[in-house]
Amino acid sequence: QMVIPATEHREYFRERATARRYTTHSAISQYHPCDKGSRWRRFALTYEDKDFDLKVLGTSSPYVLSLQGVAITEIDDLGNLQVGITYNICRARSLSEKAGGVVWVKPINGACVKLAIGNPHIQFDQSLPDRVIELPFSSND
Repeated sequence: QMVIPATEHREYFRERATARRYTTHSAISQYHPCDKGSRWRRFALTYEDKDFDLKVLGTSSPYVLSLQGVAITEIDDLGNLQVGITYNICRARSLSEKAGGVVWVKPINGACVKLAIGNPHIQFDQSLPDRVIELPFSSND
């Protein structure tokens, strides 16, 4: 079977047959992508993320896109996102689980808008910590 050229059906199946980790706790696997047993994907957002807070952090490019305070990717282009605003995924059933796919988001108390940058690729600078912590603002500082 492996020596037979892939048909469209086999190619379609193989693209979707890899087991996916349905977790938002760490988009960064404990394994290197080349290690045996690793599970990873190329896109940042999944249908399972629909109930979590999505936020862009940083003051300049690359910006950190976080989900529930966990860094899931870096983005160079904000598109129609704004730094510091909390978003939720809306129209989750239409979320395209592929890099560049369609994602609809809405700020808290806002309207659904199509994410201009699409479903971002997962990419990180080597120096990025695996957890982003937001400290509360205090007027006493």
